[in-house]
Amino acid sequence: MAYFKKRLTKINSGLVEKIPWYFTIMHYATRVMAVMCLVYIVLVWLEVVEIRA
Repeated sequence: MAYFKKRLTKINSGLVEKIPWYFTIMHYATRVMAVMCLVYIVLVWLEVVEIRA
């Protein structure tokens, strides 16, 4: 996320200054999605959730 923000700052610095909350929300949203994926993997490993073919 930092790479994206740094690159966007070079392209359109006004956007980064106007909506810093967007980057904060996206930072935490990607963290939450990563944790959800890990929880799903553990549930599959413990055979609580079944993957249907």
